[in-house]
Amino acid sequence: NIGIVMRVGADGTVYAIWAGASSADPNLGVRFAKSTNGGRRFSKAVKIADMLGVGVSGYRSGVILPSFDIDPITGDLYVAWADARFTETPIVFTDRARDGGATWSEPMRVDDRADDAPTITVQVAASGAGEIAVGYYALQSDTTAPFDYLLNRSADGGVTFEREVSASRKAVDARFAPRAGRGAGVVFLGDDVGVA
Repeated sequence: NIGIVMRVGADGTVYAIWAGASSADPNLGVRFAKSTNGGRRFSKAVKIADMLGVGVSGYRSGVILPSFDIDPITGDLYVAWADARFTETPIVFTDRARDGGATWSEPMRVDDRADDAPTITVQVAASGAGEIAVGYYALQSDTTAPFDYLLNRSADGGVTFEREVSASRKAVDARFAPRAGRGAGVVFLGDDVGVA
């Protein structure tokens, strides 16, 4: 279990989302639990979606870390993550619940990228009344090429998304990104980035 993100709803319910597995279900998935008594006791963890976390060679990408936010007006829950379920590279998916997490939608692809162009380090933010934004690093098929930070917005609660737009002033050259690990290490775009 890794990458827990906790949020508190307007009614005080504490929600938790993370990537994990269990002895009963050893397959990696997006897990969910909630507490209605201030975090003293949580519901049994449930898997809301399978997750096929595939890394990107030469990058520390935070690919299995989900992001989570709550619409402050409607209380709808939104989760986003990178997943390789339909491709050999990670692409962006979102999932939503409109009933406090009792039922979740089918995961939906968000990015407009080619199937062999990875998207990593995904974040989601909800601004109210069904407006959400999903941000992610977008690499090229050739991962040594420059990359961008892209945003994709939905005005209808994640039912549909607009075309992605670049939030970068210009493409970023990975040769100048920080490195992590021994020796030369890997390009460290980070496990964390924020979207508001």
